[in-house]
Amino acid sequence: GIVHAARGLWASGIDYAVAAVCPRYVVDQAKRYLSAHGCLEFVWLGEVTGSPGVMVIGDPTEVADQGYEDLLRGEKAVTILDVGNSLAAYHEVLIFPGSFDLAQVRSAFSDDARFSFDIAYDTADPSVLKVFSGNVKGIAISTSSQLFMRVGSETVDAMLPLIEDLGAEVFLLKENRGGSRLFNLSKGSVDAIPAQLSVTVNSVGVGDVYTAVMVGLSRAGWGDAAWRGASAATAYSQTTYPDDFRRDVERSLKLSVDELRNLGGTILPWHARPLFPIY
Repeated sequence: GIVHAARGLWASGIDYAVAAVCPRYVVDQAKRYLSAHGCLEFVWLGEVTGSPGVMVIGDPTEVADQGYEDLLRGEKAVTILDVGNSLAAYHEVLIFPGSFDLAQVRSAFSDDARFSFDIAYDTADPSVLKVFSGNVKGIAISTSSQLFMRVGSETVDAMLPLIEDLGAEVFLLKENRGGSRLFNLSKGSVDAIPAQLSVTVNSVGVGDVYTAVMVGLSRAGWGDAAWRGASAATAYSQTTYPDDFRRDVERSLKLSVDELRNLGGTILPWHARPLFPIY
C-alpha cells in the first residue's frame, strides 16, 4: 500500500517521506526504489518477522474477490523500532494501519501532528484510532475492508457516528467501480464522485493512490482534492508502468476540477449494487 501511495504522490508532484513497517531484507531495496520515485526521507519504523511480507492476490483485476492471502500470516510479528525524533518534524501524516501497535506509532510524532487513515485490512475495530482523537483529519475506507463489512455493510449511516467521534473532518467511502462518496462532516455535505470506467489492467493499489493524492492536496479543499485523487486512481488502474502513469496524471492535472467534474462517469452506491448485475 505504501509504495502504491508513493507512486501516486510522485506522479502528482507532491513532496513526501515514508515511514514503513517491513521485513529487514527489503529495507535497502525500499529506500532505493522510493528515492527514485520522489521520496525525500525513508524511516524504518518497524520490523516484520516470521513472515516474508509476501501477498498472493487471486484476482488482480478485481472482477471478483481479490483473494488477498499473506504468506505465513499466522506467524507474523511486528516490532516497532525506536526512531528517536526522526518523525517529529512531520505534521501532515497518512497512516495505513496494519498488524502493529498504533499507539506506539502515535508516540513517534509531535503532539500537533494531524493524521489521516486509509483503513483496509487488520483494522476491524475503530477504537484502535482513539489515541489519535482530536488530531484526525480524514478517514478513508473501501467496501472490501473488514471494518466496513462489519459496521457499514447494511447502511453507511452506521459508520458516520464512529468517524465523527474521532473528530475527523471528512470520511471517504471508496466504492470501486461504483465511484466514491466524500462525507464532509464539518459541513454536513456529501460529494458523489463518479468512477471513470475503462479497461482495468490492475486494480491493486488503486485505492491507496486515491487516498494519498486526496490527502496530499487537501489544503486546497477536500472536495477538489478528492476529485484529483479519483482521477489519479483511474490512471493507476489502466497501466502497470509507473512512467506511463505519471504521464497520464500530469495530463489530468492540466484540467481544472470543473473540467474533471464535467467528464461525468458512473455512480452506483454500494448499498444499491445488489439491484444491478454489474459483472
